[in-house]
Amino acid sequence: MNSKTIVKLLIALLVLGGIAWYTQQEPGKDADPSANGIRNGDEVLADLELNDITRIEIAGPDGTNTVANKDGNWVVDSLHDFPADFDKVRDNIIEWSETKVGDVPRGGDDAEYGLSDTATTVIMKDQAGKTLATLLVGEARERKGAQFGGNDGRYIKVDDSPVLLVDSNFDALPSQSEDWITKDLLNIQSADITAVTIQGTNGTVTVDTKDSSAYVVNGLAEDEETTTANAGRAHRALQNLRFNSVANPSTDDSSLGLDKATVFTAKTKAGIDYLVHVGNESSDGNRYARIDATYIAPPAPTRAAAELLVPPDPEPEEATEKTDEGSTDSDAGADAESTDEEQAPEKTREEKVTEKLAELTKTHEKAVSDANEKVEALTDKKAWTYVLDSLDVEPLRFNRSELVSKKEEKDEEANATPQPVPPGLPLAPPPGNTLTPKPTTPPPVNDAAPKRTVTTPPIKVEPPKTVVSEPVKVTPPKKSVTTPPVKVEIPKSEPPSPPPVPEGTDSAKDAATETTDTANKTAADGSDKTDAGEAAGQKPQETP
Repeated sequence: MNSKTIVKLLIALLVLGGIAWYTQQEPGKDADPSANGIRNGDEVLADLELNDITRIEIAGPDGTNTVANKDGNWVVDSLHDFPADFDKVRDNIIEWSETKVGDVPRGGDDAEYGLSDTATTVIMKDQAGKTLATLLVGEARERKGAQFGGNDGRYIKVDDSPVLLVDSNFDALPSQSEDWITKDLLNIQSADITAVTIQGTNGTVTVDTKDSSAYVVNGLAEDEETTTANAGRAHRALQNLRFNSVANPSTDDSSLGLDKATVFTAKTKAGIDYLVHVGNESSDGNRYARIDATYIAPPAPTRAAAELLVPPDPEPEEATEKTDEGSTDSDAGADAESTDEEQAPEKTREEKVTEKLAELTKTHEKAVSDANEKVEALTDKKAWTYVLDSLDVEPLRFNRSELVSKKEEKDEEANATPQPVPPGLPLAPPPGNTLTPKPTTPPPVNDAAPKRTVTTPPIKVEPPKTVVSEPVKVTPPKKSVTTPPVKVEIPKSEPPSPPPVPEGTDSAKDAATETTDTANKTAADGSDKTDAGEAAGQKPQETP
């Protein structure tokens, strides 16, 4: 290989390497600021003063919408100046201002990045109508290699800038006027509703609440019952009620059908009545509606009402002295200590009534304040006519036939299981085929004819059979008579006096001992006789 060939190969390698480097290079801080000085990490709206934005115009494939700051409040200019959700306006402006450049693609036209006819244009203006910035939002770049897909930035253009790949997805960018507003209308829980009344062209029907899950229609006939499913839907009709859009305020009520509206009223435990007036169908098959709320505060609690809640004082009891058999000295000491302690004096009944009245008054005032706040919170909403979804409107327009049904007729005889007929007995005719003999006309009565006496033959009535049971031998219990013991006193007999014995002799001592033994023996004989008489159940005789 000669030197010329080697030089040519080196030149070719250098050219190919340069091309590869140029195509793979990502512009950064050190890149050539050929794209209007835009580099990776730059904020696309770095020079924009956010507080100067007073109007935002958005035009895209789904239509145009505009929000504007009027008299300090953001409204949807394209939706009859209906109040805009300030959080949505703020979040979008902050997202746009924090959007940063991720890449500056080279080559390709605007259509390749969705920046032609399908793009969405966002124009931000100040109070004087001057355009502050213009964003052209194109397609999102799909995340490569992601298992579940997703976006990895979006292609945009800012004013006259080249195509930029930014880190924001602009998913919250409103495409319709209704996207700027909050569509929550009412949220009244069914557990707070005591009754629902629907007044329409076909009459008025009321559904009361028996408990948290049972409803009953007023004025039911004996053969009618409440259609539970629809009654429940009526009680839940104001729960998370939302609207789709709003009507033009300049449209008269007759065109909206609100001059002959169906009025749905929900009475709550708090005393607030929520009303929904339902009118004609809108052009999209939904219905116009208007809401209202009324509240009449109940009277303040009275002292008489408080007295009913305070029990009367107990009647004074007479002080009695009681001594506990098991009391000890330690118990007495404990009682003395408790008596010495200071005790708060017992409140009189009048004081208790005063405290109860203050408690009732405080509870009443809070309930009235809360109810008034809820009614006042609907002041702005009551001024608008809304477009409600047809499915949400359906339970608001129920008539009586949709809330009441006929009871199912239950023919017990037809549904009863036929009992088997013993053999030899004629079968009874089926229900409804009972043969009834034709009534016969009696012959005319002749007053001159003698009266006939009809005597029915005597009916033999067999006397009831008397069942004689065998006599039961009852052995009376043996009576045991116990004679109470009789105490018999035996008079003491003085033993004969012994002859005098001189003192100090043995004979005197023997005589004294003999006298004592004789007396003891006599007493013992009397006691034995008494015991023998008691054991025999006889009354011992008195000894003379």
